[in-house]
Amino acid sequence: MQRIGFNDTYRLTAAVLARRKTKTRRLEKCLDKLYEAEERLGEPLVISEQQVVNEYLVLTKTNAHILYLKPRYKLGEVVAVAQSYKSIFEESLNYALPRYHWLDDHIDEKGFENKMFVKASEMPHQIEITGIRVERLQDITDKDCIAEGIINGMAISMYTFPNAGLQWGNPRAAFAALIDKPGVGGKGTWERNPWCVAYTFKLIN
Repeated sequence: MQRIGFNDTYRLTAAVLARRKTKTRRLEKCLDKLYEAEERLGEPLVISEQQVVNEYLVLTKTNAHILYLKPRYKLGEVVAVAQSYKSIFEESLNYALPRYHWLDDHIDEKGFENKMFVKASEMPHQIEITGIRVERLQDITDKDCIAEGIINGMAISMYTFPNAGLQWGNPRAAFAALIDKPGVGGKGTWERNPWCVAYTFKLIN
């Protein structure tokens, strides 16, 4: 089983576990084919159709040949949501869940506080990939921004995300600020408008 990580500073993991975040956009190696095709064409790609066939995302373009991309995650794949062992322990306390007997074995390991070092097989929560497509980052809709974890702010018709400290007048502006944060996309990501793999998923456990 593979694993997938979400940013904790802006509580995106919590949004997944609350079933509020159901989409994620990722920069993946397979997208290099799109940039290479654009370089050969000398113009932006125009994708007219895309569909998943087995492990591949098949793109039909109006200004180039068909491209086959192999995203990291497959349609229908069950993926573990990465959490530090410490956060799993705290979750078991907060929700009076049975304590995982193996947690004590990880107290002195890097993975106790850093989820980069955890085992997918030991993660208590999983998501199922229900949709895959590629698009430019700025093609995101207001509806998809909400599915990415953007929330309503304190003021009417304002939008924000946890620990933002600011509010914006529409979901896309809030998402643009989020994606530029360190550990999410990084400074300048929104303006760069890269190709990304857009996954839709559902929490199954």
